[in-house]
Amino acid sequence: MKRVLVASMFILASLHGFAQYDVAVEAPDTTTVPELPTNDVTPVQRTLPTSGTQQFSDLKSQISTLNAQVSALQADLSNHKSQISTLKSTASLSYDSVLRAMPQYAIVQHRVAELRKAYEAEMKRVEDEFNQKYEEFLEGRKDYPRTILLKRQNELQDMLQQNIAFRNRALDELRQAETEALAPLRQQLMQAVATVAKRKSLRHVINTDRDAALYLDPNFTIDITADVLEVIGE
Repeated sequence: MKRVLVASMFILASLHGFAQYDVAVEAPDTTTVPELPTNDVTPVQRTLPTSGTQQFSDLKSQISTLNAQVSALQADLSNHKSQISTLKSTASLSYDSVLRAMPQYAIVQHRVAELRKAYEAEMKRVEDEFNQKYEEFLEGRKDYPRTILLKRQNELQDMLQQNIAFRNRALDELRQAETEALAPLRQQLMQAVATVAKRKSLRHVINTDRDAALYLDPNFTIDITADVLEVIGE
């Protein structure tokens, strides 16, 4: 009987212990957690320290100075280019060489050569005529009376003066004919030089014929011979 009673008490004690355990486990936690305010949140202000602000200001000042220096260098470069362009405003060419290289020059020279042949043939004829009469005079002067001798001498003298005058006149007419024939070519050449000078903004064009220019610095002078011939051929 005592054993049964002790067993029953042990069972009751065990059940009482389990009941306390279950209550402890299932009991709800009624502890409240305070909520953080949502409307009164102040944003974090990040400010540079005083030393950092001064460094930033100094950096902006340096950048401004560099920009000013770059602008000054660009202005100097532009001025330098302008000076180079001004120094390169002088050109040179051989006027006679360009004239002879013109296609029409050969035609003019052919015409002048034909005219020269005609004058030379006439001068040779009068010269031969004078020589013949002079030989006749020399052969017969011993037999001529003084009056005829003086007359023949005067005739020869007049003929000689006429031949000299004709020769001088022929040379003048040849030079005049060549000048007139070359006048259109010279005008065309001058127009071509003016055209090239305007295109290249030249101030001076120097003719190098007959040592007119003893020295021309190639760094500051350009040769426009090819340019002028190109304009003439257009």
